[in-house]
Amino acid sequence: GLASSGAHGTMVQVVDPAEETFPYSGRVEFVAPEAGSVITAGRAESWASDYVARVALHRDQIRAETNRLDWLFSTHTTSRSAAELLLFLHAGMMVSKGGGRSPVKAGRSA
Repeated sequence: GLASSGAHGTMVQVVDPAEETFPYSGRVEFVAPEAGSVITAGRAESWASDYVARVALHRDQIRAETNRLDWLFSTHTTSRSAAELLLFLHAGMMVSKGGGRSPVKAGRSA
C-alpha cells in the first residue's frame, strides 16, 4: 500500500461551522445536493447531540487511521483563515522531508 512504500501524507478535514455544531432548531428540511432527496426534521434540535457524537466518532476514526499510517491530521473550519491551513500543510511537508514525525500544530488541530 501507499504507507508501506514510505509515502507520508497529511489528511485535512474541511468543515463548515454548522457541520461542527448542528445549530438548527424547529422544522428543518435537509436536501442532498446531488440527489435532491429531502430529510425533514420536525424538531431538529433533538438531533443535535446524536449528530455531534457521530461527527466526533468519524473524526476519531480518521485520526486513528492517520496515526496508524504515521500521517498528519487536522480539521480546518471554513470560518477560519485559509492561511492557517496552508501553514499547517507547509509545516507537514517540512516534517515529512526531514524524516522526523514530531507533532505539528498550526491553527486549529483537532
